[in-house]
Parts: sequence; structure tokens; C-alpha cells
Amino acid sequence: MTGAYNVYENKSPDSRYLYHYYLSIDERKLLKPIYTGLRKVIQQDRFLRVRTPQPPEPEQKQIARFLDWKTAQINKFIRNKRRLIELLKEQKQNIINHAVTRGLDPNVKLKPSGVEWIGDIPEHWEIIKLRNLLKPVSTRNRPDLPLLSIVREKGVIVRDVDDLEENHNFIPDDLSNYKVVLKGQFAMNKMKAWQGSYGISEFDGIVSPAYIVFDMLGKVQPEFFHFAIRSKAYVPFFTKASDGVRIGQWDLSIPRMKEIPFFIPTPDEQDEIVSFIKEQHTAIDQAITRAQREIELMREYRTRLISDVVTGQVDVRGIEVPEVADEELLALEEDAADADDVIDDEGEMDETD
Repeated sequence: MTGAYNVYENKSPDSRYLYHYYLSIDERKLLKPIYTGLRKVIQQDRFLRVRTPQPPEPEQKQIARFLDWKTAQINKFIRNKRRLIELLKEQKQNIINHAVTRGLDPNVKLKPSGVEWIGDIPEHWEIIKLRNLLKPVSTRNRPDLPLLSIVREKGVIVRDVDDLEENHNFIPDDLSNYKVVLKGQFAMNKMKAWQGSYGISEFDGIVSPAYIVFDMLGKVQPEFFHFAIRSKAYVPFFTKASDGVRIGQWDLSIPRMKEIPFFIPTPDEQDEIVSFIKEQHTAIDQAITRAQREIELMREYRTRLISDVVTGQVDVRGIEVPEVADEELLALEEDAADADDVIDDEGEMDETD
């Protein structure tokens, strides 16, 4: 491993007990008092002065077995809830994908779309190239407007400039060259368009000068366009129109993007589709929120349980503990590594320089 890490020989009778103990104090941020410097480093000599409780060896082994057993059960619950969240998110995408390519009438007459992965579309829908729907604009010198960013999961969002974790990319002092995005305009990170990093803005703000901003030409309802263009039906078009050798930074060809076809229902159908998607998503979002909350509660319970057991506040000496399989032990570390990833996040933050 990297030379920035420290490696220690374990002299405790049971390494699993020591693992649970230090996992517990880490999750409760109890090492903060010995942080030093701007990077919050823990110096080796200070760390080695930390006092660690040492129960008798049989009790350490019992504590480790008990916590392996209980945390394996908790982590299994969390993994199942994560899978449920992913399935619900996929269901949301499937609802959008079907609605924006087939409409809401199951009996409508169809015609070939001319695109293999889309298949047939309603016969009366119009097919228009993006060049006839979008007009590039470039207004600048509005540093008074809020800073926006464009992410894969949500499209255009307001950037929290006070969040150090979110703002790992450089923000210049002079924002006069940043591009203005108005509510209802379409904005895109062309280096990550192949991932779906674009969308209709709900806000007035400014974005990196490397981004592209478009006016909508009025032939399609903006909310319908937002749902459709970010769906699984349309993202592959942007992937095919992007090239590059640097992983994660494929440059979108604007001339090829302009040739992407867009399938347009009647204005009334667009409104109906948008209303249908929102209604369906409301129920799914409520289910996702419940699952997220259950994960948070179980993590809180796990943290409290480990803390109480390794500090002796809960006596587990007389409890019969079944064997925990090796793959379940591995899952303990996997979940600890992903402890902050309840729903994924919302996609990685894009470059702003």
C-alpha cells in the first residue's frame, strides 16, 4: 500500500475485537482530538499513545464473534435495501423510457423509429433533429448569479459553494467569463454528455465556460424534453457522438449531436406524459425515501451496538453465537467502506475549469 499509510503489528489477543473497537471510535469521530494540521493527520506517536481497553482474551473473542454475527445481519439488511433502491431507480427510468418513446396509449398505431435500440414509435409522432430544437447561446459577465453545476443523476443543480467536499474542483475568483444559464434553458457538460450530464435548468445561474448552453426553440415542452433527453433511449446517442482517449472525458462532437433525432408527441400528449411520469415517480420516490431512512436507522443502530459492546456497556459473555461465514465477514468491510453511499450519490461532480 501507499507510503502515506501506517502499518502496525497487532498485539491484541483477538484482531477482530480490535477491528470492531477502532471501527467504533472512527465512526463516532473520537480521534478528532489528536488530528493535526490542515489535512487532519494523526501523527504516529500520538496514535500509539491512545489507550485501548483490553478485556480478558476469552471475552475479546466472544465480543468479536457476537459483533461479527450481529453486524453481518445488519449489513445483509442494508444490502437488501440498497438493491431495492437500485430497482426502484431502474423502475423510474423504465417508466420514463417507455412513456417518451411509446406514449401512454397502448393501442396507438406504430411506425419504425429508424433507431435499433428504440424500435417503434407512435405513427403520428414527429421526428426532428436536435439542430432544429436547440440554439446555442453564450451570455457572460453575470458573476452575481449563483454558481450551478451539471451532474449525471439530476442534471443542472445549484452548487453548494460552502461544501468543501462538493467543491473539490477549482473555483476562480473572477467568474465574469462563466456562462449564464436561465430557467428553461438546456445546459450540457460536453465532456460528460455520454454519461447524461445535461438537462433543462430550473434555475438562473452561471456554469463553467467549458459547458454549452442552448435556448429551446419552442417546438417541444421543456419538461418533456428534459425527461426524454435524459432517458435510456437518448443517452446512447450522445455516447455515439462522443470521442476521446481519456477515460471519463470523451468530447462530444456538436455537429454529430445536432443530427440526433428527437421524437415529438402532440403538445397535449407531452403534457399528459409529463404529468404521468411525475405521478408515478412520486410514489416511487416515497418508497426510496423510506428505504433510505431504514438504512440510516440500521447504521445508527449498528454504530451504537458496536460501541456499547466493545466498551462493556452490553455484556455478551453468556450469549450463544453461531458461526459467521467468511463471505459474511468480507461483507462487513465492504459495507464499512461504502458507509456514506446510501443512494449513490448523486453522480460525481463535473469539471468547472
